[in-house]
Amino acid sequence: MGLPTYTGQGQREAIRALMHLPQGDVLIANLPTGSGKSLLAHLPPLVEQEGLMTLAIVPTVALAIDQATRMKNLLHKRYPHRELPPLSFHGGLSEEQRTQVHRSIWQGEQPILFTSPEYAVGSLREPLEHAAAQGRLNNVFIDEAHLVIGWGNGFRPAFQLLPALVRMLRIKARSRDVRVVLASATLTASTIHDLRHLFGPPVRVHVVSAVHLRPEIRYAPVPCLEEERPMRVLEAVQLAPRPFILYVTRPDEADRWLYRLRATGLRRVSKFTGETSSADRERLLSQWSANELDGMVATSAFGLGVDKSDVRTVIHATLPDSLDRYYQEVGRAGRDGRAGAAILLHTESDERQAKGIAVPKLARDENAHERWTGMIDGAQSHDKLPEASWVDLTRLRTHQHVKSKKSNAWSVRTLTLMARAGLIELVAIGSSQSADQDTPLNISEASRAAVRILDDGHRDLDHFAKALACAREDVRKAGESGFNAITDVAYGHLEISEALRQMYSIMGAICVPVSLCCGGCPTHWDDRRQTVFYQAPATPRLADFSPRSLDKIDRLALPRAAPNLIVISVQRDNKFAETCAHLLDALASTVDFHTVAWDEEFERVHAKRLIQALPRHQRLNVLFDTLDLASLTQMEAGANEVRALIWTLPSIAVLWNLLLLSKAQLELLLVPADLAHPHHSGRKLLDTTPHVTAIDLFHLLNP
Repeated sequence: MGLPTYTGQGQREAIRALMHLPQGDVLIANLPTGSGKSLLAHLPPLVEQEGLMTLAIVPTVALAIDQATRMKNLLHKRYPHRELPPLSFHGGLSEEQRTQVHRSIWQGEQPILFTSPEYAVGSLREPLEHAAAQGRLNNVFIDEAHLVIGWGNGFRPAFQLLPALVRMLRIKARSRDVRVVLASATLTASTIHDLRHLFGPPVRVHVVSAVHLRPEIRYAPVPCLEEERPMRVLEAVQLAPRPFILYVTRPDEADRWLYRLRATGLRRVSKFTGETSSADRERLLSQWSANELDGMVATSAFGLGVDKSDVRTVIHATLPDSLDRYYQEVGRAGRDGRAGAAILLHTESDERQAKGIAVPKLARDENAHERWTGMIDGAQSHDKLPEASWVDLTRLRTHQHVKSKKSNAWSVRTLTLMARAGLIELVAIGSSQSADQDTPLNISEASRAAVRILDDGHRDLDHFAKALACAREDVRKAGESGFNAITDVAYGHLEISEALRQMYSIMGAICVPVSLCCGGCPTHWDDRRQTVFYQAPATPRLADFSPRSLDKIDRLALPRAAPNLIVISVQRDNKFAETCAHLLDALASTVDFHTVAWDEEFERVHAKRLIQALPRHQRLNVLFDTLDLASLTQMEAGANEVRALIWTLPSIAVLWNLLLLSKAQLELLLVPADLAHPHHSGRKLLDTTPHVTAIDLFHLLNP
C-alpha cells in the first residue's frame, strides 16, 4: 500500500480479520472515522491473483468517485502497464463506459467496482451473479453499513435489498464462497444485532471493534432564535478556520444558504446535495481536494467517506435528526489529528423536522395488511428468481381511487417494515420508468418490488399485526433514542462524550467498550487547565481463522510438546536470527502461516531482516506481531490459527502457559537451546520438553 504504519490497532486487527476470516463468514469492522476503513476494500485487488473481483458498495456518488480515483492510483503503481476499466459505476458514466464495465465483469477483468446499492441490485446484478458463479467475485465490501438499517427503512430502500443480494451471490458461488465486510464508524448495539441477523447466521459474523471518541473536535452547541440564526451562521463562516462545511438537511436549504454566503462576498464556496449532477460532483470533489474551495454547503450526501484531512470547521445550520448523524458529520473535521471546530446553531423550530426524520411514519396494522394482501394477491412470478414474486406497488387499497407517488411510498414502507419483522425478504425494487432496471433512488419512483415469503402466517391479520408491532417498536425506539440524544447535547443537558459513550458502548455477547474522551465542549471549557488523559480500549484479535492444510508438516512426524505445539531449538549465537530466517523460509512451502511473532528485543534488532527473508507470497498473507510482555494475554491465538513464534527473552513462563492452552491449529515455537525452564529452577526448557533441533528440521525439509 506504500503506507509506513497502520493508523491504529483497530485497522490492523480488521486487516488481519479480512485476510484470515473463514470462508463464508462475515466481518463487521466497527472503526472510528479517519482510521482507514477503505483499506479493507483496497487491499484484496492488490494482493490477490488477477481475475478476482471486489464489489465495494458505497452510499454516495461522491464516495464512489473518490475511492475509484484512489484505487486507480494504487493499481497503476502495482501494475503500471495494465489497462483498467472504469472502477466506479454511477449515473455520470457514458453509455460506452457502462458497457465497458459490464463487459469487464463478464470477462473477469474488473479488479474492483465502487457503486451504489441501487446499481448493485439493479442493472449490475446479472453480471455480478455471473462473476460469482464463475468463482471470480470473492469480496463484497459495504461501506457505512449502518445505513442498511437506517436508510433501508424507507429513505433509500435499495439498502435493504443488500442482504438478499449477498445471499444470492453466495448461492451462485459454488466453488468459492464470498467474503463479506460491513464497515462503519457508528454502530449501536441494535444496529450490530440487525446486521448479524441480516447477513448471518450470527454465529458466523465476527466483529472487530476499536471505537474511540475523537479528541480533536471542539464542540459548541448554540441555541438561538430563528431570526438571529442567519447572522450567527454568517459570523461563524467569516471567523472560523477554513476549509469549512456548512451542513443543512434539505437541498432547498442548501440553495438558500449558498445564496446568502455569496451575497456577503464569499466566492470560493459551493454546494453539494443529493440533487447535484454527476458531472458537477466530480468537478466539486476535484476542487475540494485541490483546496480551490474554502467551504461547502452540504446535506448528508456529502461527507460519508469523503476523506479530506484538513477540514477545520463543521457548522450545522440546523438540528440533525440524531446524535449518530451529527457525529458522522462533525467527524469530517480534524482528520489530520489537529483541532477542528464543530458549531451547532439550532432553533426550536428545527425539532419538528428532525424528529420527523428520526421517527418516520409507519403504516398501521390494518392499513398495512390490506395493502399487502392486495399486492400479494396480484403477484407475478419472477422470471429469474423462482422463489420470489413481483408485487405491484401502485395497487390501491379498496377505498382509494387515484394512484399517486404518495401511495407507492406507503407500499414501500409497508414492505420494508414487513422485511424488518421477518415476514418477507425484499429482493428487488423496480420502476416502470427505469430503462436499465436499476432500483430507483427515491421510494416515490418505485412501481414494483420482488419479495420472497419467509413466514407462512403473513396473511393472518393477528400474526401480521404482532410481527409488525415488534418491528415498529424497534424503529421507534431507535429513532427516539438518537433524537433525544442530540437534543440533550444541543441544549447542554448531557455532556457529548458521555452521550456518545452511551450510544456506542455495547456489553453482552459482543463487547464494545468506549472510553470517555472530549477534546473540548462547554463542560470541559470551564477549566482550561484540564488535561484529558485518554487510552483507547484494546482491540481483540480475530477469534476464528480460516483453517490451513497441515498434511505436509504432519507427514514429518515431529515431536510435539502439546497436541498443537512444536518446539524448535536454535543455537544461541551470532547467527541465531539468520538461522530463524532460513528456517521460516524453508518452512514456507510446508506451512502456510497466518502469523509470525517475536518478542520485543528480537523485534528491535532483527525483525526487518527476517521479514525480508520470507518469500513475497508468504509476506503478503502474514501479519507480523510483537509479543509484548505486558499484554501477552491479549495476544492469545485464535481457533485454527497457524503461528510461528520466536522467543529470546530470559523468562518464557507467561507465554508457555498460554501455549499449553492455545486454541491454535498449530504453534511453532523457535527458542534458544539454552532457554531456562519456566517452572524448574536450574533446568533448561528443552530438558523436559519434546522438541526438534533446527539442524534436524532442515534435513527433514530438504532430504
